[in-house]
Formats: sequence, structure tokens, C-alpha cells
Amino acid sequence: MMTPKRSRQPRGFFFAFLCILLGAALPPGSLPPLWWRKGRPRKILGSRAEAELLSQLARLLMPDERICEAFRDFPVETCKNWGSSRLSPDLAAHGVLKATDAALFIEYDGYYRHGEPPGMARDERKTRALLRFAPPGSVVLRIAHKRRHLNSKRDKSVQVLVDCWCNEHAPSLLRALIQVASSLLHHARESLLPALACRLAAFASQAEIDEDASIFAKKVGHMVARSPRVLGYSIEENLKPTVGWLQGLGLSQANLKPTVGWLQGLGLSQAQVAKVIATKPQVLGLSIEANLKPTVGWLQGLGLSQAQVARVIATQPQVLGYSIEANLKPTVGWLQGLGLSQAQVAKVIATKPQVLGLSIEANLKPTVGWLQGLGLSQAQVAKVIATFPSVLGLSIEANLKPTVGWLQGLGLSQAQVAKVIATQPQVLGYSIEANLKPTVEWIRGLGLSQSQVSDMISMFPPILGLSIETNLAVKHRLLQQFFPGAKAAQLLAQSPRMCSYRYARLEHRLAVLKSLGQLSKLNCVLTLPCEVFSRRAFEKAGRWQWALRFVDSAEKAFGVSPGLEACNAALSSCERSGRWTICLALFTEMKRTGPAPDEISYNAVIRSCSSGAAEIAVELFQELESNALHPDIVTLSAMMSAPRIALCSLCGFKPFVQPQPAYRFEGLEAANKNEVIWLY
Repeated sequence: MMTPKRSRQPRGFFFAFLCILLGAALPPGSLPPLWWRKGRPRKILGSRAEAELLSQLARLLMPDERICEAFRDFPVETCKNWGSSRLSPDLAAHGVLKATDAALFIEYDGYYRHGEPPGMARDERKTRALLRFAPPGSVVLRIAHKRRHLNSKRDKSVQVLVDCWCNEHAPSLLRALIQVASSLLHHARESLLPALACRLAAFASQAEIDEDASIFAKKVGHMVARSPRVLGYSIEENLKPTVGWLQGLGLSQANLKPTVGWLQGLGLSQAQVAKVIATKPQVLGLSIEANLKPTVGWLQGLGLSQAQVARVIATQPQVLGYSIEANLKPTVGWLQGLGLSQAQVAKVIATKPQVLGLSIEANLKPTVGWLQGLGLSQAQVAKVIATFPSVLGLSIEANLKPTVGWLQGLGLSQAQVAKVIATQPQVLGYSIEANLKPTVEWIRGLGLSQSQVSDMISMFPPILGLSIETNLAVKHRLLQQFFPGAKAAQLLAQSPRMCSYRYARLEHRLAVLKSLGQLSKLNCVLTLPCEVFSRRAFEKAGRWQWALRFVDSAEKAFGVSPGLEACNAALSSCERSGRWTICLALFTEMKRTGPAPDEISYNAVIRSCSSGAAEIAVELFQELESNALHPDIVTLSAMMSAPRIALCSLCGFKPFVQPQPAYRFEGLEAANKNEVIWLY
């Protein structure tokens, strides 16, 4: 008897029924909203900086959700304002706002192009698309390093400004996270759930880096480094069409291998070759003999090494597709026409290869004309480009004009602004909000007036590029140890250049000048080379103890190695003080550890020993000649001061010398003077 078949319900029915049961059983709010469930986690983020910041925010906003789930792509219908079928917010969070099923989208706009008009227009379109896709009450938060004037009618996002942070540097990243949390509370507290508001407030007061988020960011960073861009491409939308395009060119695996091998032969790593192909796949269709080799040969002909050519191709693969006659030669000729030498042009291309892709008429000439309009001569403009090639890629409206306007707002005249740019053109690339304003506010906080601040910038423009935490504040504290009250700040105002000297150099000279009672001469001696400063200090002190103390402790205490001139000065100081044992001990130490003695060293120690240990003076005289050094009138005069020894040496007598201990320099505790017994 056959058992009748049981009819089977479609699996979709049971799946839907199960979802209904689960939805009824779970507490309200535990099931993600529908818009969230439509999305899918993506495998790659835009940059390492984005991964570092947003992974920490993902953990802070949704501690119960896996970090990778916060980075999602959502399917959307194409429309006039958004032509793609996919919407990819940098970070998406649910369950954090009071509005039902509302979304919190976070966009990180750290790349400088977000501050240019085309970039701001794209950001405005994306903000509108995100708010149109998400339920009512949703919020878009945009994080940047520089204030942007977005159209408030077309962009309803909340803007947050944060400081820049260093890669894998927890303190600076933590500062940026606190700024985001504080700004979110300030601008959107009414929209946040109370639990999140409390969590953000607690984080702002006692912030800590989440280790899981750091590990996630490192993994993402390694993935980006190994396989840039191509890992984020869709197989159906990107990779298959690209492969089809390559096949349409008639390229097979046999065609591709020579090009890839040739790129690797230039010195590109496998990851760099992958980046070149992902960025400029057309390179695979170029002839090695007719296109690639001539371009590389032309670059090398400019003076670029093979390693520099490899970096140029890895950074700007498009250069391989440029015409030498129509693109490359005109750009190089134009740069040389400004006054740049061939070596400077090679440096510009090696540093900023994107220059080769800029239009002379639309980009290069307007930037140079604008610089000349500030009052810079053509020679100064050439120097600016040679020093800071990136200036040619900066937007006049979005970057250059705001920076110059800000400098003029500090009280600098146009001539002073021109001097600042000619001296330190990197200023044009600094962020006003993240770099320039904090530095100026710190200087003002020392108690200096506005005119003093502007004078400092005019005198020493590089001060705007120095770190507050690791340079300015540290050296100001050092000055305060030697100059009480407001004198330290006034000293910085008078000579801001001292901030550019190494801490060890500054500390050493302050200590030396204080021991001599000459702290008022700090500005005068900072520019002196170490050897000259040491010699002058010894001459001023006139004390053999002080000279030895410097030589013994300079390297240990200040990281300054006493050179030959400094040691010679110390030898002369000991000789003038009649301390021949100390002088000989220092000389012996010089021969053992360096610097190697010269004629001046021998003259000083021979003069010193000629009065107290004439036999040793004769031995040193003979040693001088054996070392291929030449005695001079000073040497001979010193030998004449010991006539008995000189006569004995000339006549062949060998005086008996009482055995003496080995001389070794041990700071101030040197060997005692020993008696020499002569037998005639």
C-alpha cells in the first residue's frame, strides 16, 4: 500500500511565518528596522583614517551590534538627483534616535576634495538622498577638519569639526572622538535616545579607545594596503565588465603577463601593480615598446631615478597614458619657463606627479597668476613650486584665498603675507581650523598681543607648522625654567626661530649660559655651530674644571657629541691652568674614543707636558711625526721649553722614567701628577 504524498508548503511560507513569530516574541525595538535589513555589509572602507574613526563611533553608538554591520550598502531607486542604484553611507546606525525607526548616518569628509565646490555639491546630493531614503526624523552627521559653507537650503546635515589625528596614535584619535561626541550632544541632544545621550556624556568625560574597534580598523587598513580599490568593486557591476572590456581589446592572459611583468620590473610591488590596473586598466592595452617604455625613458631623462619613476607610476598611473609630445613635454617646458631648473622639475614630478595631469591653461597658469598677484616675484613663485609642488593642485577659491584672508585678518600686510608664502609655502596647505587657528590661539594664550603674534608669524612663518604638544609647549616650559614669569613668552616673541632648534641643543646652551651668568645672550649664540659655541664658552669661562665637565657630560646629559674643536678648547683650557695630568688624560681619551687628535691637539698637550713631564712631551712629539702630522712653530717652541729633554733626545740618552699609571679620562677625578727622575 502506497503512502500518499504529503503536500509541502513552500519554504518561503515557513520562513515568513517564522519571522512573524519571532517579531511577536521579541521585545519592541530589538528587531532592526526594515531599511536597515535591506542593506548588506560591505567589505571595504574608503580609507584607513575613516576606518579608525568610524569603527570607534560604531562601537559607541551601537555597542551590541557587530562593528562590521555598521558599514552597509543600501539598494535605492535611481532618480534625477541620485543616478546610482546603491547608497553607501560611511556609517549607518539604528536604534539611537527618538523618532521611530530613524537612522543616524555619519559621513567622514576628511579628504581635501570635500572642501572644493564639486565635492561640496556631491556631499549635498548625498545628504538629500540619505534623508529621502530613511524614515522621517533621521539625521545626517558630517565630520570634517575644516568649516565648509554648504547650502543650508539643500543640505540639512549637522556639521562637526574635529582635529586631525595620526595613524594608530590613540591620544589624537581620542581627542577627535571626544569632539564628535560633544558636538553630537550639542547639536542633536533632543533627537537622541536618553540612553545614548548619557553614554556620549560619559564618554566625553572619561574617554577610552575600544580595543575591538582598533583591531577592526587595523584589519581594514591592511586590506586596503594589500588590495586597493579592487576589493570594493562589485563582480557584476565592475569586474566582469572590465574583464569583458579587456577581452574586447583582444587581450588574453598571454597579453597581460608581459605588461604586469614589465611593471614589476620597474620596482612596483604586487599591490602597487594591482592599484595601477584598478585605477587605470587601460594601461594593459598600451604597447610596452610604443607607449610604456618611451614614457618611462622620458621620465628618467628628466633625472628621476628608477625608484622615483616607480613611485610616480604607483601614485599617478594615468601618466603612462599621457602623450609625451602633447602633455608631458609642454608641462615640463612651462615649469622650466617659470625659472625651475631641470633638477627642480624632476623633484616636483617625483613629489607631486599629479602636476603632469593638470591643465596649463585651466590650472597651472591661474595659480601662478594668483601668487604673483599677491606680490611674489617670478623667482619666488618658482621657489614656492619647487618647495611645495602641491600648491599647483590646490583650489584658489576653496584653499588659497581663505588662507590668505585668514593671515590678513591676523594683521599681516599683503607684503608680509607674500613673505610668509615665499618663506613657508606649506602654510597654504594647512587647515585653518585644525592647524592654523589652534597654533595662533596657543601663542595668544602666552599673554602676547595681536601685534606680537603677527610679528612672530612674519619673522618666522614655519612656526605655523610646528606641533603644539611636541614642540611649542615643551620648549616654552623649558624656557620657563630659566626665565621666570612672562620673560619666557617675551623671549619667544622676540626670537620665534628658537622653536625650530632641537630640544637637546636648546637645553644644553641654556645650561651653559646659566653657569656663565650669560642667559641674556641666548639669542646671539643659538645660531652658532656647536664647535664655535663650545670654544667661545671655554674661553669665556677660563676654568679647566668647567671645560672638562662639558666634555664629560655633554653627550650623556644633552645628546651633544663634543667635536674636535670643543675637545681642543678643553685641552687648551687645561694647559693654561697648568693641569698637565688632566690634559694628558683627556688627550688619551680622545685617541681611544675620538675625535682623533690633530696638530692643535698635540700642540696643547705638548705645551702642557713640557713644564711638568718633559719626557712625555718628547714621546708625544715623536708620535705626532709618526702619525703623518707636521709640527709647526708652536710645536717647536713648546719643545724648546724643555731643553734638557731635547738635549738628551738629540744625544741619544735615555732618561729613566718612574713607571706611571695609564692615563684615562674620568671626568674631574684624573690621575695625580707623577715625578720624573732623570739619570745623566
